Amino acid sequence: MATKVTFGPYENTGFNVDSHTGNTEIVDNALTGGGPAGSWIGFYVTITAGTGSGSALITGWNDTTDAITVGAGLSDVTDNDTFKITCRYTTCKDNYVTSAAPTRHGGTDTELFLSYDGYKAYPIFYFDVDQQITAGSTIDSAAIYLYQTTEYYSGEFLAEMEKLKDGSGSPDNVLWDEEASGYNKAATWNYKDHDTTTDWEADSSTDFEDVLSGVFSSDNYDVNGANGWNNLNIQAIVEDWVKDSEFNLGLCLSGRRDVEPNDSYAKIASKEHATSTYRWFAVVEWTAAAGGGVSPTGVLYGPLVGSLGGPV
Repeated sequence: MATKVTFGPYENTGFNVDSHTGNTEIVDNALTGGGPAGSWIGFYVTITAGTGSGSALITGWNDTTDAITVGAGLSDVTDNDTFKITCRYTTCKDNYVTSAAPTRHGGTDTELFLSYDGYKAYPIFYFDVDQQITAGSTIDSAAIYLYQTTEYYSGEFLAEMEKLKDGSGSPDNVLWDEEASGYNKAATWNYKDHDTTTDWEADSSTDFEDVLSGVFSSDNYDVNGANGWNNLNIQAIVEDWVKDSEFNLGLCLSGRRDVEPNDSYAKIASKEHATSTYRWFAVVEWTAAAGGGVSPTGVLYGPLVGSLGGPV
């Protein structure tokens, strides 16, 4: 049986219980559309005010009635309770590195730069998928959703999502740093290994894998157009992580060298963005391997970062 779960910093707090059936079904007209992923299945609901309490995984979604069905975890749900929707697993990191400022990183910036022409800027993302899905499981689908907040390009602007890799075979050489943004820190363009400082594109041992896995496309927007969501297929990457054939070192969004116009760049909302409904997330649908040792719902229980409360 396939199970869908979500990862990332996305959060939507604007919901109110219009009606409910016990503690297992909640209706709110604002749920129309299923959010940026088109479905709320795999997200987490948490009662934030009112009589009810608790948190639970969303297991069903009805776009006609605006109803979500949830698993165990909620209690005393009452009409007019307020609730929020977050990802099931919120342990994640993001950053960006740029050749324009080779010793600077953006670990706490609210927007992540993406650029190739003129100077290069690569957003990088990490979420703990391989710790929450049993090794050997089948990945039925996987996508990451990114919200473009700013763009400047005169035509089609494409980028591809790639795996961060480490030729030494050790994950220790990829350094993630979520401290305040600034200079001379880990995860910069002049990438800091244990003992060396090297350019990302000059060092084969700590780099990204130049294989197309999904396409970030902004060709629906122009310089004066609207921003919005893009989703990228990352199924092959997640499969490699879950099969233990690759360390999960994170993802890198890099420009496609053959199609970008001059002076093109975009900005992606980061996990620190003030508008929490713009923050990125990933959706993974998977089927557990036989004897995988998972919970009855196919979801591994583990620590959940944040103030969700309830069973995890």
